[in-house]
Amino acid sequence: MSKGDSLSKRIQGSLPIVLGVTGHRDIREGDIPALKQLVRELFLSLHEQYPHTPIQLLSPLAEGADQLAAEVALECNVQLVVPIPMPIDLYKSDFESPESIQKFEWLLGQATNSFELPLGEGLTIESVREQGEGRNHQYGLLGAYIVRNSHALLALWDGVLPERSNGTADVVGFNLNGIPEAFVENRSLLEPEESDPVWHIITPRVSNPNPVGTPLTMTMVYPSRFESSEQGKKKFHEVLKTTDQFNRDAIEYDEKLAAEREKSKSYLIDPSEKIIGDPSLKATVELFGVADSLAGHFRNSTHTTLKVLFLIVTGAAIIFDIYTHVYITIWTLLSIYLLLLVVTYVVVVRSQKNSFQTRYLDYRALAEGIRVRFFWSITGISDEIADHYLHKQRSELDWIRYALRVWNLGQSSLEENVEKSERFRILRKYWVDDQFQYYTRAAKREEGLVKRAEKWAGGMVIVGILLAFFQVIQQGVINPSPDKHPIHWLLVAVALAPILAGLLIGYVEKRAHGDHAKQYERMSILFANAREHLSEILQDGDVEKGQRLISELGREALAENGDWVLIHRDRPIEVPKA
Repeated sequence: MSKGDSLSKRIQGSLPIVLGVTGHRDIREGDIPALKQLVRELFLSLHEQYPHTPIQLLSPLAEGADQLAAEVALECNVQLVVPIPMPIDLYKSDFESPESIQKFEWLLGQATNSFELPLGEGLTIESVREQGEGRNHQYGLLGAYIVRNSHALLALWDGVLPERSNGTADVVGFNLNGIPEAFVENRSLLEPEESDPVWHIITPRVSNPNPVGTPLTMTMVYPSRFESSEQGKKKFHEVLKTTDQFNRDAIEYDEKLAAEREKSKSYLIDPSEKIIGDPSLKATVELFGVADSLAGHFRNSTHTTLKVLFLIVTGAAIIFDIYTHVYITIWTLLSIYLLLLVVTYVVVVRSQKNSFQTRYLDYRALAEGIRVRFFWSITGISDEIADHYLHKQRSELDWIRYALRVWNLGQSSLEENVEKSERFRILRKYWVDDQFQYYTRAAKREEGLVKRAEKWAGGMVIVGILLAFFQVIQQGVINPSPDKHPIHWLLVAVALAPILAGLLIGYVEKRAHGDHAKQYERMSILFANAREHLSEILQDGDVEKGQRLISELGREALAENGDWVLIHRDRPIEVPKA
């Protein structure tokens, strides 16, 4: 396989940028070329700005705007994903001409993926068969799905408020102002409503040739949660740019981290397990392998940088202490001291420029979110990971929540012939048991590191005190002559002892070993309890109770990892302080 083929393959399996589309059905025939050109320019602009990232269009292929955008998407190498709001035969009854049905069927055949949305609570096939409240509500659920599962919305809209509910204007409102409670399950009343930008193409229609604004132009509209359009533009670009950075890293380190990627996949589940023959689960395992191996790579870069920084600063402290106390006045020592300080700042700037720590934390957070999603999928838990993850870190890590929401849209559920007992066996072995063992070992390791560091630091301080006491006795009691000079190398040791102790403790605090020990001990207890309860539940055959247990355990794991990210974001790489 050539390098170009390898990169193409990796891009196809990368995190996508997803655009939803909504628009009018009665587009004027004469406006179609201009509308297509505007949509084309948008897709090409996204390809240019984010060259490592696949673009997807989420379109239900309704006649008019949906089909127009889908046609342009296929021309521009944009993947087409089709959510269908109801059984296809019923959906087709809303199409007005055989030509539009034929186009729908052709586009559906070109789609990367298509799937039928479940009917809303209380709705039946009969209630959506004819025009009315039930069918309108199902279209509202379709609009809500598109909004929730896209980074932004493309709206071919005349700007006029609707006469009927759940049309184009309502979907635009969902995207800018948040989805109404009627279309979102189990939404927290305390969390802010999610809202995203809209690319608004001002579109005349047969029933309204006079839209609000300049016809056939495109503007970007940002939600009111942003203080200004500039702020909205900046935040939105950061989400897409960071997604593209992840995909670029996946390409760049594809060969270098091949072995680590396979190890990471085996940490999630043994590749011999038949269950990962399911295409959706297999894709998720692949993504976990990429995210986890990249996180490990940048973790090593981060930790190496920290060690180098502390060693350089320690060396600088020793040299300066010798220079000042031993009265070596040659300029060489002072020059070395200054050089080490310069090197310290160079190392910090290099680390910040390459974002070693940020990429480490982000990719670790992504990998842990994928882990929970994987095991939830195995046991049939359909909760959205993004609804339970990184709420405290919205501004910095929004890209991860988007990534987890839009990854593998419309993924099929596991084959029903996979026994539920087999699913829970896999979950217990590769998640509950594995994570219990990991957290138990990690808690002991982190606690041991803290205790050893405190022991060494305490010993250094005591040595410094004893040496200072000896100097006082030597100069003030044993030999109190005013002409007697102090033992200069002894003064060096006295001064260095607390400095080295402080640097050692500073390193331990920077690595957050103490906070980790507490977190890991708590998680070890939670997974131990989960093991015990899961055994009882499986013996009783209560699958529903097992799913509740795994759902709660997953939320705890997500919360712990979110807190872990916060701990380290509060400890950026900087010049060490004793």
